[in-house]
Amino acid sequence: ASAALTSQVKENLLVKHSTGALYDKLFAISGSKLDVSQVILDLSYALGDRVARITCLDDTQFQEGIVIGLTLNSESFYAPATHGPTSDDPEADKFRKFWGERSELRRFHDGVVRETVVWGNKK
Repeated sequence: ASAALTSQVKENLLVKHSTGALYDKLFAISGSKLDVSQVILDLSYALGDRVARITCLDDTQFQEGIVIGLTLNSESFYAPATHGPTSDDPEADKFRKFWGERSELRRFHDGVVRETVVWGNKK
């Protein structure tokens, strides 16, 4: 019985999956002098709660850069905008510098003015 159980566990749990099956999005970033830590930090800051996991994958086929795997947060990934800090918050300057021209001030129904990035191909 123990051997049958071990065999069943191996068949059901120890299955090799393709990399694409483990992540919602995969993409490559090319460049021979990439700072992988900075790329991960920038992606984490940019995507915020839109992703649950960001992973740098070891892909021996892609030698001139890195491959990134993302696990999306289905509740917030497709939101049309990222709401940053309020305009008077000290973090607003960092947000504006990071996003550049994509960042814009928007006033919301509750009267709060926030830095905002609208996702899509408008800019």
